[in-house]
Amino acid sequence: FEGTYPLPEAQLDRFAVQVTFTQLSKSEEAAMLRRRLDRGSAEARLSAVTDAEQLVQMQNSVEQVTVHDDVLGYVVSLAAATRTHPKVVVGASPRAELDLVQLARARAVLEGRDYVLPEDVKALAVAAIGHRISLRPEMWVRSLRGVDVVEQLLAKLPVPRTPHD
Repeated sequence: FEGTYPLPEAQLDRFAVQVTFTQLSKSEEAAMLRRRLDRGSAEARLSAVTDAEQLVQMQNSVEQVTVHDDVLGYVVSLAAATRTHPKVVVGASPRAELDLVQLARARAVLEGRDYVLPEDVKALAVAAIGHRISLRPEMWVRSLRGVDVVEQLLAKLPVPRTPHD
């Protein structure tokens, strides 16, 4: 999330999720190179996987997913814990909470459910919140990252039980 200049917190907060890509294995790299050579062109051939109407339907299906109050409380507790953590200068914002809930709702749809489980929140919290946290300067020297703080908090916060558990 840094280029020539580090992004300010207000701009980092506008990214709903941070996706980290790992290095490919040697066999994956070779397969990637083979696919490119077999394609015979620098231009990738892409075909549509959906249309505008289906996309709107998918968005609407996410809006139909219910979130139990205890799950909302779990999200709020997690965000609040980032704001009071001794190693954090700037914790998760309300926008981070909104994004995490929406991501959890989308995950529920992908899992074939019309309700969010605490596990949906846990599965997405690091990606949705970790990049938004600003640590105290002395933590950078220790190589502590925002994602590390979120992982620590997830490990110690009590997970609510919902009617769907």
